[in-house]
Amino acid sequence: MWVYPGAGNASGLCNKAVIYNWVTTQWSHAEFESELLSVFLSPGYTLDELDSISTSMEGLPYPLDSRFYQGGLTSFGGFTKNHIMGIFGGTALNATVETGEIQHAQGRRSMVRRVRPLVDGNSATVSVGTRNLLANTYSYNSPVSQTASGFCPHRVDANYHRYRINTTGAFKKIQGVEVEFEPGSER
Repeated sequence: MWVYPGAGNASGLCNKAVIYNWVTTQWSHAEFESELLSVFLSPGYTLDELDSISTSMEGLPYPLDSRFYQGGLTSFGGFTKNHIMGIFGGTALNATVETGEIQHAQGRRSMVRRVRPLVDGNSATVSVGTRNLLANTYSYNSPVSQTASGFCPHRVDANYHRYRINTTGAFKKIQGVEVEFEPGSER
């Protein structure tokens, strides 16, 4: 992960991040303020220091023989603008993913009937971006929520389409979209 000061940076801190996942070989980006990113080792705890976690044995998050209390676990995190250290964890942030452009029916218009976002986790909405000429800019329709079948119903006719998926955290993976369309007639 690399952070840098980007547009909208009012504090002088890094506010944009470029992220590369070595396992999946995929790139991503995020927006948050940070002074510094680093790998941290967790602290160890003595029996007396366990009171800082919970006042009762039943309230401890892990069994007493857990490696968590020994310390030395690797975490990735950073420092905020207030010089407070934190680690990256918890539920996923809200995400917006846009697909590339596609012409569903080569040389013809096509009517997109419904789109299913392939999101592992929370439900999502989908907006369809369209244009008829490559020289035009995209125009997106309003986001449409998923029905009980998992599809977002649309009725969008154009030469070129792209899809914008929005989800509100609590997801593990966004793979793309499944599109149901009808090719238009040839002229």
